[in-house]
Amino acid sequence: PSPLVTVRLRGVPSIKMSSTLVLLCIFCIQWRQGGAITDGEAAQRNTEQVLQALRAIGVDPKRGPPQLRAEDDPKNIPKPSVNLQALRKETPFVYAHPLPGAILVSPLTSIAFRPADKVDRDSIQKKILVRGDVSGNHDGETRLLSDHRTVYFVPDVAFMPGESVSVMVEKGIMTEDGDSLPPSSWSFNMSWRGLDTYRRDAGIKVPESSISEASSPETL
Repeated sequence: PSPLVTVRLRGVPSIKMSSTLVLLCIFCIQWRQGGAITDGEAAQRNTEQVLQALRAIGVDPKRGPPQLRAEDDPKNIPKPSVNLQALRKETPFVYAHPLPGAILVSPLTSIAFRPADKVDRDSIQKKILVRGDVSGNHDGETRLLSDHRTVYFVPDVAFMPGESVSVMVEKGIMTEDGDSLPPSSWSFNMSWRGLDTYRRDAGIKVPESSISEASSPETL
């Protein structure tokens, strides 16, 4: 048997433990400290996502928000968001969720996209590749919603906090008029919030490796 070692902790009576158990406790503490994302770290990383997104659209966070235009200014006409404009420019879709460049996305998100025309239901299967830069490829269920335009993908397993996710739609999805949609792709970023802070969808499994990335909702 392993020799006993006396362990003294501040405010706790001394106890005797086997040397093997002491080493195991030290290993667990060090692993937890090295792998966990604290609440403060998660908040900091989410802030960095926001700042990067603002800079990408030309907003300097240090100078404050852009000045509002007068109501009668012709330039004050509402326009689609930068993300939606990018989607419509680079893909055949008029809407998607999440949009290209979206940030702070829930790791439990589903994915959807919608062309202008109605879609042939039989053409949508095995056309979608979803990949996280940490979690890898994701299998899932693909279905066409009741509007006959929105293609909806639900991953089997949640994404990892903080990772970038790419969606690639292969060519071959057909409209009801017989037109084939071209291939397209876009990406977005997950929030760094721990998966334990979200209301879980019973149909989406949580990856085991995400346990050490947890953060509490009180500080986020």
